[in-house]
Amino acid sequence: MTTVINNPGENGGGESSGGAGVIIGAVLVVLVLVVVIVLSLPYIRQQISNMTNQGSPVINPTINVQLPSAPSIPGTGTTTK
Repeated sequence: MTTVINNPGENGGGESSGGAGVIIGAVLVVLVLVVVIVLSLPYIRQQISNMTNQGSPVINPTINVQLPSAPSIPGTGTTTK
């Protein structure tokens, strides 16, 4: 009766991957993400343009601010500046 032990390190190292598959997989995921982002840029730009324009000319709002008169100091009869 024989016992077979599977030790990839003893086979000369030619059959062990050494983690190369993980690195190749990570590189492929990054490349796919970059391609998806680059291809979606025109759509994102159009959506931002639609949000800023909304089909009407840009209207600059007018803000009216009226400051109250300076409060008087009790007991002196003068106002602060």
